[in-house]
Amino acid sequence: MQSPRRKIFALSVFILSTPLFALQGESVFVKLLGGGGYSLVNETAGDVTLSFKGVTGIGMLQFGGALSKSVKLFGFSSLAMTPSPSATTQNLKIDTTYSLQNIFDLGLGLGYYSASGWNLSLGASIAQSYYKLNVYGTDIGTYTRHGWGSTLIFGKEFAVSQHWSVGLSLIGYYGQVYDTGTPPFQDAPVANVYTGLAVSLMYD
Repeated sequence: MQSPRRKIFALSVFILSTPLFALQGESVFVKLLGGGGYSLVNETAGDVTLSFKGVTGIGMLQFGGALSKSVKLFGFSSLAMTPSPSATTQNLKIDTTYSLQNIFDLGLGLGYYSASGWNLSLGASIAQSYYKLNVYGTDIGTYTRHGWGSTLIFGKEFAVSQHWSVGLSLIGYYGQVYDTGTPPFQDAPVANVYTGLAVSLMYD
C-alpha cells in the first residue's frame, strides 16, 4: 500500500503534467501572481466555534497552455499566508496564541482570455492548512487533513512585448479542510475564505 506522501506526490505530478499532455503542439504559458487580501477561517464542532481572521499574503503559480486562442488549461499551486491572525472562540476558552495560518492548494484550472486582455479563471484543488501556535510558552506547528478548494480570478493583462504581459487581478477563494486536533475539534470541518488583489507576470 502506498504511503499518503507517495499518493500526494503522484497526484501532484499528474496535475502538473496533465496540461502538457493535453496541449501538445499548442503554446505553453506561465503566470505568476502575488498580492494581498483578507482571510476568514471558521471551524465549528457542535456548539463550539473557532474563528481566525486577518490580512493575508497571496501567491500563485500557473503552468499550462492553450486549448484555443482564448482558452487556457493549467495546473497551479497557491499559498495564502496570514501572520498573527486574530483568533476568537464561542463557548470555549483557549490559552493559545496563533502566530501563523497558511492555506496550501494544488489543482487544475481553466481560463478565458479576451483579445483585449480581460480574463476569467476558475480552479479546483486539493487543499491543506497549517497553523503555528504557542501553548503555555511552547511553539507548536500543526497541519489539517486534506480537503478541497475553489478559486475564482478576474483580471486584465497588459502586453509589454510579444510574449510577456503584466496584469492586475481580483482573487476569491473558498475551501474546506478537516482538523486533526483533539475532541471536540477532531475531524471537524474548517471553512477557508479569502479575497484579495494581485499583480501578475505572464509568459505566453
